[in-house]
Amino acid sequence: MDEELLKALNKSDILGFYIYSTGGYIVYANNAFCNFVGYTPEELKQTKLIDLIDESYKKEADGIIKRRLQGEDFVVELQEILYKTKQGFIRPAMNFCYTATYNNNYAGIVIVVDQAKQKIYEIFYRILSNINRIISETENEKEALEKICKVISEEKGIDLAVIGAPDPKKLSYKPLFAYGGKAYKTLFKKSKISIDPQKPSGRGTIGQAYWTKKIVSVGDVYKNDNLSYWRDLQKRFGVYSICSIPLLRYGKTEYILTLYSKIKNLFSEEYLFLFENIKKVVSAALEKFEINKLNRILLTAIDKSFDLTVVADKNLKIQFVGGRIEQILGYKKEEILGKPFKILIYETADESLFGFYRKLRKSNLFSEVALCKAKNGTPRKVMLQISQIKSDTTYYIAAIKDITNEKVLIKAIDDILKKDPLTGLLNRDAFIDAINRFIERAKYKKILGGVCIINPVQFSSINEMFGFEAGNEILKSIAKRITAFLRSYDVVAKLETSRFGVLFKDMSNTEDIISVSSNLLNLLSKPYKTKDGRAIQMIFNFGVSVFPVDGKTADELLLKAHFSLKEANRNSPSISFYKEEIKEKITKSLKIKMEAEKALSKKEFALFYQPYFETLSQKIAGSEALVRWIKEGNIISPIEFIPVLERSNLIDRFEKYIVDHAINALKKIPKPLKLSINITPTNLKNKAFVDFLTKKAGDFSKNISIEITERLLLENLSKAREILTQLKDNGFSISVDDFGTGYSSLSYISNLPIDTIKIDICFTRKMVEDAKTRAIVNTIIYLARQLNLKTIAEGVETKEQLEILKEFGCDYIQGYLLAKPMPESEFLQLINSNF
Repeated sequence: MDEELLKALNKSDILGFYIYSTGGYIVYANNAFCNFVGYTPEELKQTKLIDLIDESYKKEADGIIKRRLQGEDFVVELQEILYKTKQGFIRPAMNFCYTATYNNNYAGIVIVVDQAKQKIYEIFYRILSNINRIISETENEKEALEKICKVISEEKGIDLAVIGAPDPKKLSYKPLFAYGGKAYKTLFKKSKISIDPQKPSGRGTIGQAYWTKKIVSVGDVYKNDNLSYWRDLQKRFGVYSICSIPLLRYGKTEYILTLYSKIKNLFSEEYLFLFENIKKVVSAALEKFEINKLNRILLTAIDKSFDLTVVADKNLKIQFVGGRIEQILGYKKEEILGKPFKILIYETADESLFGFYRKLRKSNLFSEVALCKAKNGTPRKVMLQISQIKSDTTYYIAAIKDITNEKVLIKAIDDILKKDPLTGLLNRDAFIDAINRFIERAKYKKILGGVCIINPVQFSSINEMFGFEAGNEILKSIAKRITAFLRSYDVVAKLETSRFGVLFKDMSNTEDIISVSSNLLNLLSKPYKTKDGRAIQMIFNFGVSVFPVDGKTADELLLKAHFSLKEANRNSPSISFYKEEIKEKITKSLKIKMEAEKALSKKEFALFYQPYFETLSQKIAGSEALVRWIKEGNIISPIEFIPVLERSNLIDRFEKYIVDHAINALKKIPKPLKLSINITPTNLKNKAFVDFLTKKAGDFSKNISIEITERLLLENLSKAREILTQLKDNGFSISVDDFGTGYSSLSYISNLPIDTIKIDICFTRKMVEDAKTRAIVNTIIYLARQLNLKTIAEGVETKEQLEILKEFGCDYIQGYLLAKPMPESEFLQLINSNF
């Protein structure tokens, strides 16, 4: 090989250059190629060339490599290859390949030209061209969007294209179309994505694109903290670049187009103008589709027929007249042919004629209620729609319908735009308008109003059990009951999903609103019948806000009614009126949830261990694992955050974290010791979590006691028995926490696979001074012994308490008298000193 050529190529910062020889290994590479693939020269010398080639080119490349290393002399120039970098992303390059000799062995010499920039331009210009073609050929909006999504995904370098719709009310995101590799689509379906900026799932490119209405692109997902929520999926996907393009209609983000690629920096800011063109073209098309949709709505509303058709030339002179011109306007056809179109337009003091021409010239489309001028000069109200048609010249086609019966038309349009199609009630937008109209009147008359959101609890289960048709029938029945109950001037609406909204107008005081809400709740709670005669019992919750106490606008009142409903949902069936404490409580819960999610990532949760002891010998018998949240040096009690986590989707992740840490601590204890772990009823009823717990514990299950609360037993005794039996069969012990504080009964404890009951601290503290409490504790311990159950007394803090418990025969004690909760290091030190 020519040494001078080698030196020249080695100095190049633009042309990559490498040589491969025996076994297909790379034996030499210049700095440009090393930088291109991200490897050092030393690393490349231990790498087979075939391992750097993308799967799509591997078979062809393998054949070429074998031929060259057998000495076949041939040239391959201008061949496009995708290389895999050390970091795992894909880079396109143009290759010039030749057969040579190197150190007396046959070799392949390859010059590499980075094609990333050129490739990107080619991809996006093709995408733009195809989008323009689709828009011009397709009239249906959803069909056009699906075709756009599909054609983008077919470009090399775009591994997945998704178009989804944001929901500003629920702060959710729904994928509509996804095209790309099957594996990528499967992984995307597992991605939880929202537009809620308070959630990690809403802080990605889709959420950012929605709120900013700007294109959001990321060239390297692994350097972007906002995308860390999806890190596991990103690694499985192999994705590096993401670009989310908001598609606007009249300034509102209607859809979001998101592109994913394994090529790093494919969507960098350098190419932002290309994405802007996509955004501009598709957004303009959405407005065109909307106009067409509105036209179809209006055409439907006026019975899809016109009384009169007029064709005018580009100068708006009438060339053709069809239909009932004489009956409607009094003209004979020949009287208006060749005349300017304005002969038919009634010109008023508000310059409607000027407005008509201005609108027509501006958008080439005019569609609204207008005044036509009859031959005798009288105005006639018509529905007028004019479209521009271009061929070799320009024509305007006007379709005119006489709407003498105006009320019918207005009702038809209102029914389409303002009504819920299933129940015939007002929809959410119309409900908000009705509330605001009431507010304007109520401000001056100084009257009260109540805004009520009605939620049929777990309505989705009706659809699952009886089918959507039965569910729809029940929703109609609910609508009828509410409408029949209300006064004629009150307002009822069908809101999102299965919820309803009610506006109680002209109320004298809050007590009246409470009374009428209570009566309506009683009415709605009566059974509903399906068509096949089955009776279905429904539970309802009401969230209520009051004007003007809780808000001065419809949005404020609805928001506070939603806050109230959240409170009501905790105690079904119920009616909850808005109080500032509710907002503070919900706001606090949301804050705790958000901070807890971060705390899990930062590992701010820690386990403390509080031993319990044999009552007589006071030897360590076991310990309870207690979770603490250590935030900025302060310890937050689990009472503050466990209920919040249990109501969220974080409880599964949180308790898996706790189980992990507890079992790791158990493995460090030199002698087998019982460790109690508190598990919420939510997770114990989750088969997947119980399976995880069993697998994670393995042989250590015999050293673990699962602490349960009475709630698990009370919610469904037969289900609780099934869960606890499964745990016992897998080696776990079962302990009932805080026994005696609720509806605890040894009668049902005796029928469950329970090992231990824990006497609540409230009994332990009172038993020294209170004889009745002592009697209760003595009875619990005695009956437990008869049932072969062990007892642990919580909160033992004095010697007097200890002596009483010894006398009663309590098996174990736990409390500050002998040991406080302590971090793992202190706990292990204590255990080691005792064994």
